[in-house]
Amino acid sequence: MMTLDAFIEALIASVRTPFLISLFSVFTFLGGWFIFILALAAVIHLLLIKQSRKAYLFVASILAGQIIEFLLKNIFQRARPLEALSSLPDYSFPSGHAMRSVLLFGFFYYSYRDFFKARGKRIILTIAIMLILLVGISRAYLGVHWLSDVLGGYALGGILLALVILLDKKCFRNS
Repeated sequence: MMTLDAFIEALIASVRTPFLISLFSVFTFLGGWFIFILALAAVIHLLLIKQSRKAYLFVASILAGQIIEFLLKNIFQRARPLEALSSLPDYSFPSGHAMRSVLLFGFFYYSYRDFFKARGKRIILTIAIMLILLVGISRAYLGVHWLSDVLGGYALGGILLALVILLDKKCFRNS
């Protein structure tokens, strides 16, 4: 019997096109090393607008995410799909791209939402959610992750983001 991951991988492989491979490669790029450039820009901006607590929390969440991702990949040692369009040297679970996209775009929304009125907040939140979804979908579409790897990355990113927000609201709000 085929697993859900294998079924989804086979379904995706059946609809791959050169155009969509190129398109999803852009979203994968957004969740890869480019995300660290965006994160650095956000940290610098937060420091410039005197939001140093958020800048430090953001750096801590990215570092914690990288450490946890490394540990989990080496604990689970899950092989990547055989149909991957590129070969990667590390293991598959969890998807670091999915985790980082939740952390980055989620933290962007959390940090900058107060600069916008209600309609702007909804637009920014919608863009953040779309980017998070597209980064994760791109990883499955390009065949470098199983669907469960992406969902695990989303869950890990969501937990870390929630912990950072909780820490900011409960421990540091009055400091």
